[in-house]
Amino acid sequence: MSSSANVPSVAVELEGIKKTYRIGNTVVNALGGVSLTVGSGDYIAITGSSGSGKSSLLHIIGCLDSQSAGRYSLYGVKVENMADDELSKIRNQMIGFVFQSFYLMPQFTVIQNIEIPLLYRGVERGRREELVTNALEKMGLGDRRLHKSHELSGGERQRVAIARALVGGPRLLLADE
Repeated sequence: MSSSANVPSVAVELEGIKKTYRIGNTVVNALGGVSLTVGSGDYIAITGSSGSGKSSLLHIIGCLDSQSAGRYSLYGVKVENMADDELSKIRNQMIGFVFQSFYLMPQFTVIQNIEIPLLYRGVERGRREELVTNALEKMGLGDRRLHKSHELSGGERQRVAIARALVGGPRLLLADE
């Protein structure tokens, strides 16, 4: 991770973002030309009715999906034409996600679920253990570390998802509901 002195002042810059989906013969316009600038260190909430495109917008910002039209820069890097492997690297190194459905791996323990992004990043075992232990403590999950997701309450699952999103120190945190 770069020091905060090297982080551009604009985190997210969207210009004219459109997203259309084709479902059979029907074209769905999920986003109709969104422009948005988010500064580094800013906190924003995107609100709207069900089906208004909030999740589609978050998926584009999080480099999980691409726009149909428009321009997108993340910390000064144009991401709209990047290859999948480049986008995967950006997601892993710069973005933390808390998904609406959490997406915990049911066969994994709490520890294993939290360390997933660190494994993909290639963080060595000792450092992984340190980062995961800190995340567990911050989320009040120390006594649940060896439990599997089906053994946790909904609130505990949510805290595991938050810990997983934060464990790698992302520049950008996205949370869907």
